[in-house]
Amino acid sequence: MARFLFPLLLFLAMHLSLTGQGLYDISRFSEIRIYFKEKNWQEILDSLRDSPGEGRLTTAYVAVNGKKYPGAGVRYKGNSSFNNVRKSGQDKLPFNIKINHTQRELLLPGGYSTLKLANGFRDPSMVREVFAYEVAGAYLPAPKAAYAKVFVNDAFWGVYTNTESVDKPFLLHHFADTTGSLIKGEPDWQWKRPASCPDKKLPTLNYLGEDTLCYQGIYEVKGERAWDDLIEFTRTLNQNPTAIEQILDVSQMLWMLAVNNVLVNLDSYVGGFAQNYYLFRDSSGVFHPVIWDLNLAFGGFRLLTEKDLLNDEALQHFSPFAQYRERNPDKPLLIHLLDNELNRKMYTAYCRTILEDFFYNEAYLSRLEELQDFLEAEVSKDPNYFYPRAAFRDNLSMSVQAHGEKIMGITELMHPRIAYFQRHPLVSAPAPVIEAPVQEMMPNGRRITARVSGAKRVWLFYSENAQSGFRRLPMTAEASDPELWSAEALILPGGRFYVAAENDLTAALSPRTAGQNAYIAK
Repeated sequence: MARFLFPLLLFLAMHLSLTGQGLYDISRFSEIRIYFKEKNWQEILDSLRDSPGEGRLTTAYVAVNGKKYPGAGVRYKGNSSFNNVRKSGQDKLPFNIKINHTQRELLLPGGYSTLKLANGFRDPSMVREVFAYEVAGAYLPAPKAAYAKVFVNDAFWGVYTNTESVDKPFLLHHFADTTGSLIKGEPDWQWKRPASCPDKKLPTLNYLGEDTLCYQGIYEVKGERAWDDLIEFTRTLNQNPTAIEQILDVSQMLWMLAVNNVLVNLDSYVGGFAQNYYLFRDSSGVFHPVIWDLNLAFGGFRLLTEKDLLNDEALQHFSPFAQYRERNPDKPLLIHLLDNELNRKMYTAYCRTILEDFFYNEAYLSRLEELQDFLEAEVSKDPNYFYPRAAFRDNLSMSVQAHGEKIMGITELMHPRIAYFQRHPLVSAPAPVIEAPVQEMMPNGRRITARVSGAKRVWLFYSENAQSGFRRLPMTAEASDPELWSAEALILPGGRFYVAAENDLTAALSPRTAGQNAYIAK
């Protein structure tokens, strides 16, 4: 029976993905109607937010695209997007809706049980989060995001971003696995650190010892072994960093770091609070990153550390090696991954790929204008839109004040940033060129051969089967043809592989989105 389990999970993941597309279809608005029984529902939700735990207000029902879900539970979500809006006395607070709060069998299309609705905090353009997830999803596991028109007791409450929850359907789709540990970098700002614990309060992935109490106000976890897995990860990363590639999908993690850097998403691990990411440990023991909470991408958050506020020029010229160059002790993930020369070159290759795909050709601007064209009619009717109406279009190209902060225009940030990267000695360095590799069956696995020009070293990354993590082998150049590189590895049918080639300054990958994608052994 076990040999049929993975194909079955893969089929279910594909089915759930297809049936859930309506919720996250960017070409249409979902319609979400919340019906509270209590007239003072706002006061109740405020009270629940201020209480311990994650209490919810039970609704009469929630209707999603015309289908009713009785007894759904609602609470407010978010940190700054909740607290700042609440203090300003505005009504458009972010919602977390549990569809099966009282009736466990109720699920949304695609098997989802939770809706996460963001309110456009510090984003007058209303496109940052959705577009940033589109970019991230091209390279690593990332939630889908689209738009929803939200009504409360039949009153139009506004246009929200509807972001896929990282739960079972997401894990099935990306990893064909729901049994592993799920860890979220999410500090509890009210947490009282035990006196016996190191003086750390942010999810920096520093090792804090073997006592789980030292981690419990900094991370959120799901899974029976999640705390032990988190401690193992931080112990390995900090005390035996050369072994981290044995338990971490390093390529995916480098993609996440690259996306956050290129998009100047400082409300992430690379910024002041080192938060907004997941780690999922699959059943084979490999950790995978999942990027999260991209509403402040494109310079919407300026804290590089808890105290360092970056100005406009610093955001435009934000270095791909910020925090690493300074060897910030609270960024062990950056330090230990980028200390490895190959990782460092692959990271610059990933930055270059993102820039080539979306920014050097200005495809990003066309896409942002397309999203705004889609949104404009509904945003113009949003009774709780936070900003002057002109800010919606203006913030695409110019700075706008938003909740006490100056939010740079997206092109105001990215045009100088693109020029900065085009001059960067490592990101712009000529890379090796890899022709599509050829696979050949051998008695003990497969021989992978690739023609590569301009390379100093070439590596084969491979997984024995579809479930296992990647291993790395050096490839050898033929004596008679120094541009023909090959290696033999045990790769079973359905296993995956990709090729990385490096020169003195940078690297190239085949396929170029390796990590998210790979060649399949036939």
